[in-house]
Amino acid sequence: KTFRGEPTLPIFSIGRYGASDHIGRHDDRAHVPFFGGQIYSRTVAAIWYLTPEWLPEEGGHLLELEKESADPLVPIFNSIVAFEVPHMHAVTPVTSSRYRYSIFGWWHQTGARYELPTDLPPAGKRSKAGAKRKRV
Repeated sequence: KTFRGEPTLPIFSIGRYGASDHIGRHDDRAHVPFFGGQIYSRTVAAIWYLTPEWLPEEGGHLLELEKESADPLVPIFNSIVAFEVPHMHAVTPVTSSRYRYSIFGWWHQTGARYELPTDLPPAGKRSKAGAKRKRV
């Protein structure tokens, strides 16, 4: 319920990724207005993988873009990946004919805690690179 001694506001969604769905390079930074316009910043992100027996050749891997030698993370059923925001990452295209499901989201804390990039689209908007995200 707290992160670094401060209260958090968790907001999560369900994701369904089909063939060719992916998310391009991004760092999850966002200032989100809640409760009459008070600004909250995403401070921690998490992904809970929900598809049993997902294989490496089916794609949909989390790419760690802040470490040069990091291997892609293959979604493992009932596992959770969490990281602080901002954190540069991407998701590779799904190559499977079946869907990959997950619950993803962020813990938010009050205030504008970082500058927003000017070269990335706001949270929830599609990039010009065509990254797409499907929600159920």
